[in-house]
Amino acid sequence: MSSIFVKAPAKVNLYLDIIGKDPIDNYHLVSTIIARVPSLCDEITIEPMDGHFQIVVEIDPDSKYSAPEGEDNICFKAANLLKQEAIESGVFMDLEKKLTAIKIILKKNIPVRAGCGGGSSDAAAVIKALNKLWDFNFPPKKLKNIASKISMDSAFFIEGSQFAYCTHFGEIIEPLESEIKLNIEIIDTKIEVETAWAYENIDLEKCRQNKDKARVIVGALINDDRETVLANLHNDFEYLIFEKYPELYKQVLERCNQTDDTSNKKIILCGSGGCIAVISVLETN
Repeated sequence: MSSIFVKAPAKVNLYLDIIGKDPIDNYHLVSTIIARVPSLCDEITIEPMDGHFQIVVEIDPDSKYSAPEGEDNICFKAANLLKQEAIESGVFMDLEKKLTAIKIILKKNIPVRAGCGGGSSDAAAVIKALNKLWDFNFPPKKLKNIASKISMDSAFFIEGSQFAYCTHFGEIIEPLESEIKLNIEIIDTKIEVETAWAYENIDLEKCRQNKDKARVIVGALINDDRETVLANLHNDFEYLIFEKYPELYKQVLERCNQTDDTSNKKIILCGSGGCIAVISVLETN
């Protein structure tokens, strides 16, 4: 059985609104429009191995960023969760005797703790690849449900669309068809932000001030209105992250000063930070 090679793309939130917090699940409710960034990808190789069943995760020494190996890696968690879901489904008896042992080699090209969704994308890529390798043939809806147990962004990456409007905790996904081509440059500010910290410290009173922009951007993407997409980019986390990390805000200002045509190029915080994205629109044929 041959090796499998897959790419796990980064993402950027064109719009991110924190609506509130669910009192039961204790998760934040969001309204967000996500775009895949295929120009920046982690690279994953899955090698079948002989012998008893096991999941091995190694980090490629040529990686630009560090990540844990073994059971602490999100790729291991994704593979193990997929296996457990198969066992709990009751369809596969003596599953570990039938499954192929695997080695996952991860090359990290996406900055970590940066708001680019690298770990979530890695998990989704592993789930989709192993669904085929292990011959589970779970449908996309099942895979999204599995992925959402790892992160809400993972469900978006399972979907595979270029753009999507995501609501609730982020796992309700509406793919958006658009001919717009975005040029997205991810800038590594070297500032790492823990997502959990960002959500714990977000002031909900300062959110929901730009909620109308979601509808505007969705319509602009569908109608291929490039200028309107750029004019309405928004991220509720910016006030918090720029206040906490003034050096990051300084980098944003420096980038803005380097930008001549501000009408065709915008800068936005990636997710909960700390990368920033410089976004412009490519001309369509």
